[in-house]
Amino acid sequence: MAGLMSYITPASVMSNIRMYRKREPERAFLLVEGDSDIGFYKNVIQKKSCRIISLSGKEKVEKAIRILNEQQVEGVIAVTDRDYDELLEQMVCEPNLYSTDTHDVETMILKSGAFDRFVNEFGDDDRVEAFERKKEKGILEEILDISSRIGTLRFLNIKCKWGMAFRGAELGRCMTESLEFSTEAFLDTLLWQEEKRQMRREIKRDLEKELARGHDPWQVSRGHDMTQLISFFFSGKFAVSVGNARARGLSAKDVESALRLAYREEDFQQSALYQQMRQWQEANPVWIVLRWK
Repeated sequence: MAGLMSYITPASVMSNIRMYRKREPERAFLLVEGDSDIGFYKNVIQKKSCRIISLSGKEKVEKAIRILNEQQVEGVIAVTDRDYDELLEQMVCEPNLYSTDTHDVETMILKSGAFDRFVNEFGDDDRVEAFERKKEKGILEEILDISSRIGTLRFLNIKCKWGMAFRGAELGRCMTESLEFSTEAFLDTLLWQEEKRQMRREIKRDLEKELARGHDPWQVSRGHDMTQLISFFFSGKFAVSVGNARARGLSAKDVESALRLAYREEDFQQSALYQQMRQWQEANPVWIVLRWK
């Protein structure tokens, strides 16, 4: 099921589950948004009794779990990224639909002890110490400060319907050789159209106002932005680097893979998501989803 393509639909999910249930009546199912989530959840589920289905999209997951509940199909739970849903007051409620503690899976991993283990593997001790002494803060704190500014812009873009295209924006163009992030340069990459450039003053004003609200940076920061920044800090792409020889050329995807490997069972067991999934499993003992009871 992990290899199914993006054409999968909520209706086809129900058909597939019913087909599997004919052969394996006690098989539980976990619905997730995309293939990138599968590697994470494979490490926390009991694969002998639970199968992961990737639906290539949050809306598809939400629709599928709603249809399955309406059809009274048991033994299925779903997990989606929290994204900006709570801030936008758009949380979807289903009894077996859960969301990540933080913005997404990657930020959940980063907030755990996995990042410290990543630094132990790929960081140069002297460079890390020098950087943190100069900044008077930890590397992760610096990356979180940058990503929360980017994430707040993403949030406002949705909330205010500015229509800025983040997909083509290259964060690398907004970093200096000393690993300083330029919000002005980032806005340049977003406001390249004439009609959008006229919004610059409004956008900067709203950004500073929203930042002053003090949102939890782990809720507004997007994990893929953070892993991109981590690759900049460790890979040697810029003049200043905190990485060792093993980190040379490390891409964002490499960072994400290494972080998943560094994430431990006890990290997940400390999450609210684990507690919710465990409570569901205790209430539905026939269906085994989690590896640990």
